[in-house]
Amino acid sequence: MTTNPQHETVMDPTAQRVAEVYARALLACVAPDEAEAMGEELDGVTAAVGEVAPFGSGVAAGVISRNTARETLDRVLAGRVSPPIAATVSALARRGRLMLLPLVAGQFRKALDQQAGKVEAILTSAQPLTDDQHQRAMDRLTETLDAPVVLHPRVDPRLIGGAVVEVDGVTYDSSVRTQLRRM
Repeated sequence: MTTNPQHETVMDPTAQRVAEVYARALLACVAPDEAEAMGEELDGVTAAVGEVAPFGSGVAAGVISRNTARETLDRVLAGRVSPPIAATVSALARRGRLMLLPLVAGQFRKALDQQAGKVEAILTSAQPLTDDQHQRAMDRLTETLDAPVVLHPRVDPRLIGGAVVEVDGVTYDSSVRTQLRRM
């Protein structure tokens, strides 16, 4: 994958699970050779719906009914996006879950990565990584884990230096902060 847009939202675990169900259902409707393009299309639809903030807010507040939201989206998306994407967005709107669209897109990307054998890693450093540092970290993690890595960099100035890497629920902490605590 050439891009990996972030669709992270702090939500309750139930919302994450619901989004995962929609994402996996969408992935099941797609031929493997079309999955990446479907992910890009889903990202585009998610961005477009997100740009119309009053629409989403109106649906969430109950000012715009679920049925009106679904009908509007059906009309706007008809012929412009693939049927599986249109059906997914329509189903979300019909069930009052349109606000989960960014989570569905994120879960779809995650499922694509898993299908491709990729491993997600979060690398937290005291300062933003340069492009070279990012690439070296990805290369080293790919070699260590013996799998392609999707790296999610984070910044936490409290680390002072070094880094903290999280992979599959396991934390590897080589930060200066932790080393100082151990003294």
